[in-house]
Amino acid sequence: DTDIQTEEKVSGSRKYRTENLGDIAQTVSLRKIVIVTAEHLDIPTSVILGRRRTADISYARTLCYLLSANLTGYSLSAISRSFDRDYSTVVHMYKEAKARLKRDEQFARDYNTIVTRLSE
Repeated sequence: DTDIQTEEKVSGSRKYRTENLGDIAQTVSLRKIVIVTAEHLDIPTSVILGRRRTADISYARTLCYLLSANLTGYSLSAISRSFDRDYSTVVHMYKEAKARLKRDEQFARDYNTIVTRLSE
């Protein structure tokens, strides 16, 4: 449930491989961010890492992108590759999340609760 599929381009064709988020950890691992966010929001990690785009799943992913950018040493480019998302999507969601953190009290509470749980 903590594995993600990543894409490699090999000679113009696409090759997929499965990578465990635990393999790319720094201060806080991306794997742990996804797991704690999923637990907090009661959404399976496979759904957060999947392709569905309902509002609740988008909300969870947005939190994951913001937490990943703020709590790890990874660039948005590395985060987009790790989550198997387009770079421009992650950049857009990250910018939206930063703005939302200031104006949406529930989003800020969820963010702070997850940060606290990650530091335990």
